[in-house]
Order: sequence, then C-alpha cells, then structure tokens
Amino acid sequence: MRMKHGSDRGPTISMKPRLLAAFTAVAMMFATAVPALLPKVAQADNTAPGICQPEEINLGETTTGGKIDTGIATWVGRDMYVGKPTGAINYGYGDGWATINQSYAVEAEGATLVAGKLAINSQKRSWQNRGFRFGIVGFGAQYRPAAGSDALVVAGTNSAINLKGGDGTDTNALGWAAQWGRGWVGTLNSGEWNYTARISGNKSQTVYDFSGTRNESVYAANDATPHSQVLWNQDDPLSNVKLNGSSGAASDYRKNTETIQNMSKILAQVPATEDAARPVVVDSGTYENGKYNGTYQYNKYNSGQPNGEGTHSPYIGANITFANQAGKKEKIIVFDGKNATAKTIVFSLDGSQLNEGNDYNGTSFMFKNIPDDASVVINVSGKNTISFHNGWRFWWNGEQIGNGY
Repeated sequence: MRMKHGSDRGPTISMKPRLLAAFTAVAMMFATAVPALLPKVAQADNTAPGICQPEEINLGETTTGGKIDTGIATWVGRDMYVGKPTGAINYGYGDGWATINQSYAVEAEGATLVAGKLAINSQKRSWQNRGFRFGIVGFGAQYRPAAGSDALVVAGTNSAINLKGGDGTDTNALGWAAQWGRGWVGTLNSGEWNYTARISGNKSQTVYDFSGTRNESVYAANDATPHSQVLWNQDDPLSNVKLNGSSGAASDYRKNTETIQNMSKILAQVPATEDAARPVVVDSGTYENGKYNGTYQYNKYNSGQPNGEGTHSPYIGANITFANQAGKKEKIIVFDGKNATAKTIVFSLDGSQLNEGNDYNGTSFMFKNIPDDASVVINVSGKNTISFHNGWRFWWNGEQIGNGY
C-alpha cells in the first residue's frame, strides 16, 4: 500500500523503477510471470527477463494531471487497519470496546478494496484535520483511477472483528479521534478527480470525538464540482466495483488473494542466486566509505536543520537520532548482488534477522551490485513472529534514496 507518513511537500522528481523495485520486490510481481518464473530462475537462465521491467516513473506532489491506474492499488482479503489491532480474533472495537493503536499513515493511493472491515485511527492532523485520504496522495507516483471511480470499497465479509460506532451502531467501517482519525475521499482541483466510497453496512460515527459532535467515520470532503460521495448500506459492493468507466465482478478482484498466495508459494521454492551474497546485518550510525559508525540524525522537514548527510530532507516527518539514543541503534540489512548476472536475483533471509528486539529503533535496507535490468526477490523463512520498525533510509546501488532520492 502506498502510504505517506505526513502531509509534507517537496519538489516533483523522476526516478527509474529499478530504485522502486526493492520497495516492491514482491508486490509488483504479476500473475503473467508465474508459469515461467520457477524454471527460468531455477535453471539460472541469465537471458530470461526479470519479473519487474524498468520504465520511467515520475514522483511528485501535484494532484493535477496524473496517470490512470487500470488496476487495483490495494487489495485486502480480510480486515484492514490504519493502525494496529490490539485484541485477538473475534475482538470488538469501538464505542464501549477496545481501541486500535494509532498510525502515522495518512493516505492510500488508487483504488482500495477491502473484503473484511475497515478500522482507522490516524493520529496525523493532515489535510486540515480531515483524516486518512483514499484515492489521491500528496506525494507519490500519482497513479489513480479515472474520475467517478470507486476509491474505497468495504464489503464487511471474511472478517475477524466487530466494530461499533460512536452512536452504538454495528458497522463495517469505523474511525477514531474526531476528524483526523476518520477516512475521507475528496474532489480536488476543479473536480478533476472525484471518487466514490461504497460500504456495506450501517453508517458509523467516530468514537472518542473530543469536539462533542459525532462525525461520519468515512465521509466526502468536497472542494469542487462534481462532488465525491460516500454510499453506505451497499449490497455486496465487491460484486460491482466501478473503475474507469466500467464495472467488474467481485470474482475478478477476489482472485488477487489467490494470485498472491500462488506467487508466494512459487517464489519460496526458488533457491538463492549462487553468486549473490547472503544478507548481513550491521549496526549503524553513519555510513561513509563502507563503514558504519557514529551518530546519524534525520531532522523534521521544516526544522531548517540539515540531516546526517549534510542536506535538508523535505520528506521526513520527525526528528530521529539512530545511534546513541537510549543505547539503541539503527539496524541495516545489506543485500549484495555481488557477481550475479541473472535478471532475477533471489535472496534468502532468516526472519530472525528482521526482529529488532529492544536493541534497535529502526531497520533500514541496503542493496548493492544490482544490475540495472534485474529484479529482486527476497524469501523470508522461519515460523516465529516478525516485528520491526521500518527505518528512514534505503540504499540502492550506493545511493541513499530515502532522502528525496
């Protein structure tokens, strides 16, 4: 899911997807690649194309123009949380029940389909306190459905939780903490991108609304004409998803879960590329001349202070010191392509290498020696629970692209 950690703004930039490939090594694998992937990779066919193909992609914060997304950006086969669940299966959240943990996420780009239920508890007061935005993002690749499409569909099936709104009503979509904990779809830039949210079940009101009024948990924030809209009590909305001027059957999108599961099973059988080095974990402050040492600090984008690399970072939403902070450090996992020549490079990572425990306050990733036209697959093994915090830095072939690229 494309989520941003704040309402920051920065210049429009351009980058090749080979820089994005490490972010989306598994998410961007398409079903058309499945039948041929396993034998080609297993036989180390260096002439076989990678499963992700390079092309130019523009990143920026403009909401005009943009590109039509012909597919579904986010598919959730069960319940979707903007935050973190705090209870067990069949748990209740909402008025008189528990609260999910808060999240810094503020938006999801493109069309989001949820087979289960939706719970939102965003703590960032972004977009003039409007809440978590669906369909359009403030900074991203600006791929979005055509005007009039569904930006959010919540079916309320295949769920493991119960949700109760601020007025005590059972619902399938719920928000917390007044306006900034809700979800919204909006019409921006003279109505160029107006969208619809369609939700199965009763309209819900936010819980713990400190303003004293009850606001809808998902609503339309309209800035222009034509307006966006939120439709409640929809009958099986996944059976009739409206996207780019046409409607699709539910089965067309429910197949996404099966596609991803099948792809995962196939990739799990692919051995690590022989010429690629196994991932290694290092502690970090700064990274200079191949060495990791000292204290590294990222400053908030509007602080006026440079970050650890001596330049300003317009996309960082908090002041963060990685090393020597309460004895904690940043963990960096390094994936070295070494002498690999295959178009799809496969790494095997033990899940224990991701777990931070109490020693680290973030995990960042570094990719080295990856050919320009190669795709990257990371297979994670192990049966134990994995828990880590995503770091602010990301290296691709020696360039730290987490700082505005």
